[in-house]
Amino acid sequence: GGGMLKIDDITERIKLNEIFAGSEKMVHIAGISAGIVHEIKNPLSIISTSVQNLENRLAPDKTANREFAAAEGVDLDRVAKYFEVRGINSYIGNIKESVGRTSAIVKDLLNFSRNGNRDFSHFSINSLIENALNLAGLDYQLNKNYDFKSVRIVKKFGNEIPSLIINQVEFEQVIFNLIKNSVQAMHEKGGSGYKPEITIMTSSSDDFVEIEIKDNGPGIEPDKIDRIFEPFYTTKEPDKGTGLGLAVTRYIIEDEISGEIKAASSLGEWTSFKIKLPVKKT
Repeated sequence: GGGMLKIDDITERIKLNEIFAGSEKMVHIAGISAGIVHEIKNPLSIISTSVQNLENRLAPDKTANREFAAAEGVDLDRVAKYFEVRGINSYIGNIKESVGRTSAIVKDLLNFSRNGNRDFSHFSINSLIENALNLAGLDYQLNKNYDFKSVRIVKKFGNEIPSLIINQVEFEQVIFNLIKNSVQAMHEKGGSGYKPEITIMTSSSDDFVEIEIKDNGPGIEPDKIDRIFEPFYTTKEPDKGTGLGLAVTRYIIEDEISGEIKAASSLGEWTSFKIKLPVKKT
């Protein structure tokens, strides 16, 4: 009847509330990581500037350097030779490379924390997928428990894919969840000579952008595949998963971005997730 709310609706709503308490947590994490990022940026730029100055002041071909060296009775060419013989240049190179890598991580974290709010902007899907892959590479649990770095990632990105108006953090969370899922599943498959591989494809038509994430893992039984998006349904060991990852993923894709997500699988061979996102005509 009119004002009746079914018990099912209530339990469903409670489940969703629990899922989104998790999203609230994401916003807090975003805030914290923004703080950490700002703390890291200062020492990082000091290290970066110091290394540049170090290189500049050791360069034998700079007039000022030659004058100072002469005043101190130092032969700069021999100093350069000493640096070379003792491998000091490669140390300096290592510092520069590490600063570059750390800066990239800081930038990813900053993007993540900035978009912790309900911020929808134009984004290139391909670059958001790259971000999600970077985040997966940084995920401590993923590397410690599943050795994500040993998974081969094959990217088949379409060209000229229209940018979409979406929330960056939510979309990256979706891709991250799917990648994490695949990595965990492939870990279960294992076996000698088995090489875990995830293929990520993007393509577009007039009305849709399509993303497919496909792994060569153990696959999912036909009777289970329809259930994997249900909250709290999990095919993993009790301590390995909450069964919420895919429910959140579907919620974000279908309710937040009004797209669709479908799973397909061949037992023992592969599992694939296809996402279709509408292109809004402006």
